[in-house]
Amino acid sequence: MKGLQQIEEEGAIQLFFPTSSGSREPILAAVGALQYDVVRYRLESEYNVETILEPLSYSAVRWVTGDDGEITTIANGRGRMRAEDRSGKPVILFTTDWDLRFAEEQASNVVFSAFSDES
Repeated sequence: MKGLQQIEEEGAIQLFFPTSSGSREPILAAVGALQYDVVRYRLESEYNVETILEPLSYSAVRWVTGDDGEITTIANGRGRMRAEDRSGKPVILFTTDWDLRFAEEQASNVVFSAFSDES
């Protein structure tokens, strides 16, 4: 985990942690496929860690604030996952941009942000 945290602090990836599974297995978010190869290479060469990356189908993430009940309802929709960033701030991962836009239009008491306020 130390290696992933170091790479995240450098800005190469972002880490998210699912809140519903009870597992702290990180979800790596990156801009392109090449970044995943770089992460794997660095973990194996710099930290001597065997690495297996399993692709997920999420294509968008938003930090969310507002009504907890509404956030839970949105996150429980098909093709979505509720997670948190390394600071414990809630995020929702979406499988499609359409699904993201639909959620934004339907949620009157939730604010969606493409960036954490720490950015």
